[in-house]
Amino acid sequence: MPIPPNHDQVTRRSTLLGAGASLLCAPAIVPVTSLIQLRGLILPMERPHEGFCRRLMFYSLYCNLRSGRMTTMGYGSIVPEAEACRIVAYAFANGFLPSSADPAVLKPRAVS
Repeated sequence: MPIPPNHDQVTRRSTLLGAGASLLCAPAIVPVTSLIQLRGLILPMERPHEGFCRRLMFYSLYCNLRSGRMTTMGYGSIVPEAEACRIVAYAFANGFLPSSADPAVLKPRAVS
């Protein structure tokens, strides 16, 4: 398509198109004081995420603490009771264990 010989000249048509475009954009440029005041933004807090296997471990540790015997293996050895209490407390605090579960089992027993 050949370029017309007067493509770089200012014409009435290009002036009217430019003026129309500036009128179209003019309402977007306003002083800050005329904007509606908004409340502070409340950003959602990222909820901790645990996978399926980790949640199974939480429940297994909870059941072990409730029954009074530790049989859950973690990294090749049985999880110590104090560590299991800490992990289950984390699970309760973040809602990974059902609310019907009793958090009173989190007190480690004295070793006799």
